[in-house]
Amino acid sequence: MRKTFTQAAIVAVLFTASTVVAGNIWTIQTAPNPSGPTTGQPIAGGGAWITNKPQGYYIGRIMVGQRFNVQETSPANWHFGRAMDTVNMCGWTMPGSMATKVGSTSDSCSAATRSALFQRLTIGKNFSSAGNTYAVIGATATNCPFYYNYFYGTDYPNNEGAWANSVYGVNYTGRVDYRYQTRQGGAYVVRDANGIWGFMPSYCVALDHYGVFNDPD
Repeated sequence: MRKTFTQAAIVAVLFTASTVVAGNIWTIQTAPNPSGPTTGQPIAGGGAWITNKPQGYYIGRIMVGQRFNVQETSPANWHFGRAMDTVNMCGWTMPGSMATKVGSTSDSCSAATRSALFQRLTIGKNFSSAGNTYAVIGATATNCPFYYNYFYGTDYPNNEGAWANSVYGVNYTGRVDYRYQTRQGGAYVVRDANGIWGFMPSYCVALDHYGVFNDPD
């Protein structure tokens, strides 16, 4: 009996370890919008948002066909893990964004990283509304470069400045909704008139007012 128990215990430990440290790799498809007036429709710009927490702040985008290593899935089907291509960053991505399983790999986003990301002051400053609220500030962009991605890796704020994946291929002029500024100040996270979230240089976006917030979530 003692030998049988010991063998079973070893098997249990090995099984538990494998489920903790190995995640499935999926390719990304365009996700449906999880909220707002376009709920259920494909998100503007395609692919899938990377956010700091489920239904959280935009921190990047995984393009269609790129890979995401899923370490954890929330009850609402948000997925935590690593975006493996272009941005190489930890975060949460959207329900409905997983297309095809293409392999598995050891998990590389720690519990400490997951916890730190939940705090919005990790990723940015000068937010458009108080913690755990979602109002935006209107703004005008003038001849602004507009990119889906600005962060590379998850070492905030040292991961800033990695502009990638131009939205239109040309600069943007028009109205935008402002959400927050990156910690080093180089970029604003905005949503354009077509509903696309991304990053613009802070120098070319004028906020309608500067009633911003730096309280925690």
